[in-house]
Amino acid sequence: MKALRTVNMIFMGLPIVTGLIGFATNEIWILSLLLCIPLGLCQVILSIILGAKYKVKKTVLIYYIGVVIYFVFYFGFIGLMSGLMYSRVNYDYLYILGMLVPVLLAFYFTFILHTTYQPAQTAAMDENILDQI
Repeated sequence: MKALRTVNMIFMGLPIVTGLIGFATNEIWILSLLLCIPLGLCQVILSIILGAKYKVKKTVLIYYIGVVIYFVFYFGFIGLMSGLMYSRVNYDYLYILGMLVPVLLAFYFTFILHTTYQPAQTAAMDENILDQI
C-alpha cells in the first residue's frame, strides 16, 4: 500500500512541480500539461490494482464511474465538435469542464488512497487475504 501511495505522489508531484517552474520559464508549461497524461493512466492502473487487491469500496466505484463518464463525455464531445464546427454555440464552458474534471479526479483518487485505505485497515485486509489462500 505504501508503494501505491509513493507512486501516486510521484506522478501527482511531477505536473505540479513543472507547473510551478512554468511560472519562471514558459516553455515548461507544455511539459506540465503532457505529464498529466501519465498521471491519469497511472491512477487508473493503481485503482485497478487497488480494486483487485482489496475489497472495492464505494469511493473507488465513484472514481471508476467518474473516469468512465469523463471519457465517454470527452470522446462524444470530440464527435459533436467535428459535426458542429461552425455552429454558433459557445463551447468554452465545455472546454473548461473538460480540463477541470481530470484534475478533480486526480485529487479525488489521491484522497481515496490516503483516507479510505488506512495502513491498519489494509494490514488487516492483507491478513484476511492470506488466510483465504
